[in-house]
Amino acid sequence: MKASKIASAAALALILGAGAAPAFAGDLPATPQMTIHADVVPTLNETRIQLAQTRHQLRQFELASFYSPTAEADYRAAQIALANGRYDEAAANLKQVRAALTGIPNWKSSPLDAR
Repeated sequence: MKASKIASAAALALILGAGAAPAFAGDLPATPQMTIHADVVPTLNETRIQLAQTRHQLRQFELASFYSPTAEADYRAAQIALANGRYDEAAANLKQVRAALTGIPNWKSSPLDAR
């Protein structure tokens, strides 16, 4: 009787173990992969420098009797975004200002235009 109890317990453990293995097989991946998405946001000082340079360039164009309402609107949007702490938005608006001023015949490129 003792042998039959041991055999029954072994058979039960084998059945439960065989059933549990496929149930847990998909839980743990062989190689866990994590994806990190990070955006580079300019700092406050970088954005302030770009804003000052863009303001200077807009002023030069106004003195040369050139006015671009698109560039002016984007510049004001950059000022608002900077005041609200949205440095990435401000940098994008300043990039649009530079794009609006690119087609001007007397445009002088600067090292910051590559940004």
